[in-house]
Amino acid sequence: YRYRYVVDGQWQQDPYNKHVEQNPYGELNSVLEVT
Repeated sequence: YRYRYVVDGQWQQDPYNKHVEQNPYGELNSVLEVT
């Protein structure tokens, strides 16, 4: 799963998750793998 947080109206990736990938807008999404 790919996710981001909205904090004070700004999109951010999860600061505690080092697994990230770039989205089509050039920003980073946090990635969570569920097995």
